[in-house]
Amino acid sequence: MSENEKATVEGTVEEVIFSNPENGYAVCLVACGDEPVTIVGTLPFLGEGEYIRAAGTWQQHPSFGRQLKVETYEKTLPKDEESIFRYLSSGAVKGVGPVTATRIIEKFGADALDVIEHHPDWLCDIKGVTKKRAEEISECFRSQFGMREVLIFCREFFGAALSVKIYRRYGAGAVDLIRANPYRLCDDVPGVGFDKADRVAMSVGFAPDCDERLEAGVKYVLQQCAFQNGHCYFPARPLAEEAARVLGCTAGAAGEAIRRLVDAGKLTAPEYGEEEAVSLPEYYNAERLITERLAALSQAEPLVRLEGVFTHLALRSHESDERQFAALDRACAALDAAGVRGYRKHACDSIGMVRYPERHMGAVRTGAWLYGVCPYRYEHPERCRPVVTLKARVAQLRTLPAGECVGYDDSHPLSHDARVATLSAGYVDGFPRFNGKGEVCIHGRRAPVLGLVCMDQMMVDVSHVPDVAAGDTAVLMGSQQGASITPQQLAEWAGTICYEIMLSPHARVPVIYEDEETKGKNANAE
Repeated sequence: MSENEKATVEGTVEEVIFSNPENGYAVCLVACGDEPVTIVGTLPFLGEGEYIRAAGTWQQHPSFGRQLKVETYEKTLPKDEESIFRYLSSGAVKGVGPVTATRIIEKFGADALDVIEHHPDWLCDIKGVTKKRAEEISECFRSQFGMREVLIFCREFFGAALSVKIYRRYGAGAVDLIRANPYRLCDDVPGVGFDKADRVAMSVGFAPDCDERLEAGVKYVLQQCAFQNGHCYFPARPLAEEAARVLGCTAGAAGEAIRRLVDAGKLTAPEYGEEEAVSLPEYYNAERLITERLAALSQAEPLVRLEGVFTHLALRSHESDERQFAALDRACAALDAAGVRGYRKHACDSIGMVRYPERHMGAVRTGAWLYGVCPYRYEHPERCRPVVTLKARVAQLRTLPAGECVGYDDSHPLSHDARVATLSAGYVDGFPRFNGKGEVCIHGRRAPVLGLVCMDQMMVDVSHVPDVAAGDTAVLMGSQQGASITPQQLAEWAGTICYEIMLSPHARVPVIYEDEETKGKNANAE
């Protein structure tokens, strides 16, 4: 059979070569036909002597040869005495080893498994089996039937490994527990999110507006707010609106679900100003613990001193910014009440500085504005003067005919005979990896980039720029003789933001200061 071909095998498990009890992965030999077949995959609780029907794909292992990678399988209990002995003696049933298995088979023959399941007291006739041990053997055997039921139920919704986790969490009664409330899986079993639990719930008849679904959905929205946006809490009203959008219900119904969860202690909702801040208990408790530890650390001078407390504004709207300012004020008030003193409170970056001049507090974080990049929506761009220039030298010049391709690029042939300058800088130096777009300045004239920017060099068209020679300076970002290439223009060509452009130059690029104290000094050489 060829590799990747679909196949189905069935037969008795001769040997379990390897088994991982944590995730159910196993390697087994199955007797079918003239020679045993090796099967691999998630095969939880599979024991020697069991009869299995497995479907999957053939694969060739470089060390162990042909194997069937199992995708689905079914198994049944052994029926003849030899298979029953191998099953019992394999350790599949706790409390039964080869000696006890032999005695059980000699006493009850092919009815051994029926006796273990329905008449465990009969096992007391076997030498060495007490009543307590007989009950334990029977309980272990019966639990495996429950395990089969769990795996059969779960495989429609989850992978085999996740099904094993569910069985280990709930045991043989898992199916009844899940049918009663599938959403409990979100809290109890790592790896089962709201979407998966919701699919199970819909399949077993839960209504889209049932309390269990709305409550699980609210917690899911809070988790997403934390994972995707870093929010440890969410105001009650916006939370209800977002939950309503996700769950397809009314904001009122979502709000009632929030209230039920708060009343049950499954969410916390302390009042922050004029609104309730709803959070998952683990996040609320973590924030309280951090505050308490900061307060304790601040008293441990000179070992530790709290330098500052800050927030970074999302800058989505004035309303959301005001909520962040209020949250920062409340956090600092809590620190003040705990006796913490001497720290700086700050919130504004470059954009925040121009939007909220009254909120500069104890410090501001001047970022790109420090280099003359105009903050977003600043009303006085004329007050911003870029102070950074990225330069490169012309390494060589060549004249190329029309139709020739430049560098690695073969999709933008020259439309005319061109004088091409090679510059001693590339994308590793921080210039975007343009392909047939972008410009630089040479002799105060703009020169278009040709072809694909290389790692250490790039080519530009200087056909229209007179007197260009090797060693001349090209400005990749900044101004030259009245012409300029701004970070914003580079960002627009590159499809990114100007802050990324400002941070792109590599450490190997010399940084030369032009002030009187450090003029001509390479900061990166220190």
